[in-house]
Amino acid sequence: MEDRNSFRGYGITEDFARKFKASKFYTEIFQKHNDEVIIGVRDGYICLYYNCDCIAKIEPAETLTAKIHNYYTDGRHPELTDEQMVALFPLIKEKSDARCKNEKQCQQRLFIQNNNSVSSKWFCVDVEFTKSLKGKKNAEDWRFDIIAISKTKPHKVALVELKYGAGALAEPAGIRTHIKDFYAFHNLRETDGFCFHELKNEVVSMIVKLQLLGVAVPD
Repeated sequence: MEDRNSFRGYGITEDFARKFKASKFYTEIFQKHNDEVIIGVRDGYICLYYNCDCIAKIEPAETLTAKIHNYYTDGRHPELTDEQMVALFPLIKEKSDARCKNEKQCQQRLFIQNNNSVSSKWFCVDVEFTKSLKGKKNAEDWRFDIIAISKTKPHKVALVELKYGAGALAEPAGIRTHIKDFYAFHNLRETDGFCFHELKNEVVSMIVKLQLLGVAVPD
């Protein structure tokens, strides 16, 4: 049974976390490359991010495998064992780097370097956050690049939108649009189905599950 009415992290049980931490997805991919790989807590699965590209969707199973877009494996292996992913990891990184998405690469560096800094007052919890689709037909129009939480009480939540270069400031997805999106989100009420109160519950849920998955979450 889940211990809260929050869907982010739903289905990430102690057994699933134990299998993940025993796999090479964790020991060889995440632990050895935690300066470039991010663990994302999702609805019933784990997502590994490189350049903020989801390079592995790992769902609960007797034997864990990772679903991956065949672009990253040159058309081969839409589903990888942990050993296959270790062998193909250099190619996966090369294919992701070739997409030349400077903003996403900057997003990854900001997330990881912040979390590796003991002097930072913030801890980044998630990238590419949008509300869970569980129980709904359509996703929200908004998506936050990074969600962070302050390390000291009273805890505050930061919703981060990243822009890289002056060209990224212009419309149709520029600063004005993101301010409007944030304003629309900020004005949501519980009767609308999602609001800041529910977001806080999801942040707590993600932090609990990140700890369970072996991510070094600050006290």
